[in-house]
Amino acid sequence: LEREGIIALQAAGFDQSEGWEDANATATRMRARGVAPKGAIFFNEQDLERAVKGEGLHLTFGAYGGDRGEIARSVVAALRAEGVDATWNGDPNQRIAIAPFEWYRKEPR
Repeated sequence: LEREGIIALQAAGFDQSEGWEDANATATRMRARGVAPKGAIFFNEQDLERAVKGEGLHLTFGAYGGDRGEIARSVVAALRAEGVDATWNGDPNQRIAIAPFEWYRKEPR
């Protein structure tokens, strides 16, 4: 996704608003290096809490001046290529959904 200019973050902020703050801060740093991001995808801590409970994971996405649908299609394709059961209904106002999965917490060494 990064090669396509899509910022991908995990556990970005507590909610969508804070997640966008994190994504936009990353976009600002990229622009300072002369790289123009096309969009962003992330899940936040609230999303993560629901995923751990077995409710699936919802991903927030958006575009920086381009087609939001293009960002969603790229993300879903990348996830599916990795074997992740991801769906999006084509509505730019709806989030990408990853089907419920068993959560494994990495044990500290």
